[in-house]
Amino acid sequence: MRARILLKIGIGLLLLCAVDTQAQCLGKIVSLQLPEQQLSTALDALGRSCGCHFAFETGVLPDKMVSLRYRDKTVQAILDDLLDQAYTYSEEQGYIVLKPSPRVIVSGRIKDAADGTPLAAVTVKGPVEMVVSDERGRYRISLPATGSDHRISFSKVGYTTQQIPAGGQSAMPDIAMVQEVIYLPEVAIEDDPAGRGRQGALRHMTDLNTSGVKMGGLLHINTGEVQPLQLSLVLNYAARSYRGIQFTTIHNEVKDTLKGLQFAGVINKTEGHMMGGQVGCFNYARINRGLQVGVINIADSTTGWSLGLLNVVKGSNGYRRFSFYSNNINNANIALKTGNANLYNIWMLGYNISGNNLLITVGLGLGHDFILSRRLRLATQVSYHLVDGGVGFENRLAQLKLLPEWRLSRYFSISAGPVLNWYKNRYGPSQEGFKNLLNLPYLHPGDHQNATRTWPGWELGLTFDPRYRYDNPRSRYRAGWTLAFGGGVGLSALMGFQNSSYRLLVRAEKYLFDDIAFTLSSGYVWVDGYPMKIVPLTAGLKVFQERLLYVAVEAGGAFLSGGQIIEQKRMVVNLAPSIGINLGDKLDFSMRCDFFGVQEIHLGACLAYGISWSHKPATTPAR
Repeated sequence: MRARILLKIGIGLLLLCAVDTQAQCLGKIVSLQLPEQQLSTALDALGRSCGCHFAFETGVLPDKMVSLRYRDKTVQAILDDLLDQAYTYSEEQGYIVLKPSPRVIVSGRIKDAADGTPLAAVTVKGPVEMVVSDERGRYRISLPATGSDHRISFSKVGYTTQQIPAGGQSAMPDIAMVQEVIYLPEVAIEDDPAGRGRQGALRHMTDLNTSGVKMGGLLHINTGEVQPLQLSLVLNYAARSYRGIQFTTIHNEVKDTLKGLQFAGVINKTEGHMMGGQVGCFNYARINRGLQVGVINIADSTTGWSLGLLNVVKGSNGYRRFSFYSNNINNANIALKTGNANLYNIWMLGYNISGNNLLITVGLGLGHDFILSRRLRLATQVSYHLVDGGVGFENRLAQLKLLPEWRLSRYFSISAGPVLNWYKNRYGPSQEGFKNLLNLPYLHPGDHQNATRTWPGWELGLTFDPRYRYDNPRSRYRAGWTLAFGGGVGLSALMGFQNSSYRLLVRAEKYLFDDIAFTLSSGYVWVDGYPMKIVPLTAGLKVFQERLLYVAVEAGGAFLSGGQIIEQKRMVVNLAPSIGINLGDKLDFSMRCDFFGVQEIHLGACLAYGISWSHKPATTPAR
């Protein structure tokens, strides 16, 4: 009897532990503090803290920036705060599964209460989404399908903000917004007994929403939304979002989003999204989605471009890469790369370790990386160097590099590729014991001054990247067709790959899944110096292996005219495998091999540009 009771107690304890294990992720208490970063990256950090993994479909999470500052909070409470009721989540075998919550669409119209005219650019904010009304005052906003106490906020500068309950209806009644009356403080103007007069104001302050040119003397401080131009001698300041141009000699600052340009002699600062441009000695943007041009450019996170002597990106997509490499100039080089993949600076120092061929180079360059896959990228770099050939850093070296890079591990990658060198010897021949980069035996000693040389070279290196991060690409699936036009050049095997072939290409493309597209191609092919013309018609599939890289195969038929070998055979089978790179669903570069029957083979390169009649839907079809 006692054994039976103990057995029941043991079974109960096991069931209780199983229930607790299944709920341990959402109920676990964690403390986490991280700087602003992408939502997907923040969820990865949260998962590592609680010992769980997040599972969600591609494209489900929004592309937004969040920061984590939580102390002794449950995972469920943190998710409630991060996801804004827009998602449901549950635990399944150690995974927290995220799914979009069911939603309903609510629509309506906004007008002026005084005269009934439609109001555009009204901010309509719900619990999970924020939209802006169009020029006819119409809006459409999604609300969670669950619950009935949702409220919608309507706000516009110059009008009283309203909050209206949705009430579970899909069509809202017209919203009549009342203009807000703002009383300005009384201004007293006193006589100037000294007779000095007041030719210019010390500052110009605006508290209302204004449109037009605002010019201040020394300072221009704006607490509303002013457009399109601010001019001052020392300071332009916008306390909210700003759309327009700020121009000053010292300092421009926007506390929220900038949609425009900032020109300053010293400092430009945007504490929100910068969607435009900054030109100054020192530029800072919390989130850079435009172009920074200056001596020092800093951004917390960036998807844009920065051009300057020093580019610093604080976020996880910023570069702090150290390269150790050897080339045909110096056998020992070190480089520091800062910025991001779009555009980065390269600071270089080279030393040729040799008793009789000493050489020292100091250089600065710019680079852009094409991220082809998780492990493969293509680096394009241009650099300019000062060269010490025994007479000081008087000689000059320019290099153009094309370096494929393969990642060996999380922190290390290896690169190798061709380099085009251009060298100018400004002050006579190299001194004894130093390397002679001219290396032209027909030059007499008196001819070395201002002599130049251009030659191909090589580079082999190892890169250390302590901040490596691979951003999974956004869904490339589009519901609709893309039509691409292009051309190519190659070689024909008809005469032993001695004749050039040319191609005009027309291709229609439709995505079936996120990484598979159906293609239908045609065009016109001709061979130089041979009376043969080809019109192919093929269909096939394009399969993406990684972010940009794909392999494809097409099959069909081709109509041939001209030529002696195929004089009696006008229709042949056409098989065409290819490999290529697709940049942004627009530009497509591929290496293609066409088999036209058994007599004719064409090998060549094609470049095409696509025009899309498609859109990205909310969900991607699953395979």
